[in-house]
Amino acid sequence: MRIESSVTSLSWIPSEAIGGLTKLPFEMGMTHYDEPPPDQLGDLDALRIADRFRFANQLRAWIDVADDGRIVGHGYEGGGSIGSSTVRLGRKAMVLAAVAYPDLRSEPEVGAAAVRSTRRRGAARGSPPRAGCAAHGGRQTGGGPPEGGGGARGAG
Repeated sequence: MRIESSVTSLSWIPSEAIGGLTKLPFEMGMTHYDEPPPDQLGDLDALRIADRFRFANQLRAWIDVADDGRIVGHGYEGGGSIGSSTVRLGRKAMVLAAVAYPDLRSEPEVGAAAVRSTRRRGAARGSPPRAGCAAHGGRQTGGGPPEGGGGARGAG
């Protein structure tokens, strides 16, 4: 018998998540808050194209179980999707593509009654490096290091 499971995580920025001086570019119309995601995600690519989220991650896993309860097969797959950042100044707009780092996949941990699979993805948001980031290789808050450790962070 095959048992399957999947999970999708989605990061978006609601207006109540931003405060202080970081709220200024949002209030000036230079960038935007994200609408809440729909209750049923549906087509992630359509949501990405509509600029409805910052990043999404999907993980699908399965195990094959013999009649006696032993796990006789397993696997997992998945991937991430990252949006872009649109920066506006007056009538001009520029779309800055985000940079995805390679996925980090660990070997599944196989036990007598379960298999644990993990996959991590990091990304750097699409924006020019800020002053002071050069010492960190130009990494932005919200991005993991190029070697893939950590993951993008967001509200939502």
